[in-house]
Amino acid sequence: MCTLFGLLGGLFLIGWLAFALYLWRQEKEASRHHKEQLRLLRTDEVFSRAWNWGPLGRHADLPPVMAFRELLEQHRYEEMLEGWRALTSGLFALEEHAAGGAPQVFDTGNYRVLRDYVEVLHERQQRGE
Repeated sequence: MCTLFGLLGGLFLIGWLAFALYLWRQEKEASRHHKEQLRLLRTDEVFSRAWNWGPLGRHADLPPVMAFRELLEQHRYEEMLEGWRALTSGLFALEEHAAGGAPQVFDTGNYRVLRDYVEVLHERQQRGE
């Protein structure tokens, strides 16, 4: 009986890991495709999209947005990418606040789009564009 539960648990764990790997690969592919599209745009257009992303336009006076925009204005993209988790946790808290405290599902795709903007801007900065 214990062997059966052990086998079922092992199969569940392997299935869960396979599913997580599948989702991770989907996210990477979506990011790659989005960045290819962004590379076709002018730098000022990519910057504008990052500046006006999601709740940033509606809550420009709140500290997480001001911190993000300050780094963006100063073209400190590498610093933004290094501190990405802290930066986006503040923005996610902002979205929860804007929703009136209702629990929200963390949409990684939404933050992936913002990260793609910053990564493309960083690539261009490194190339001297």
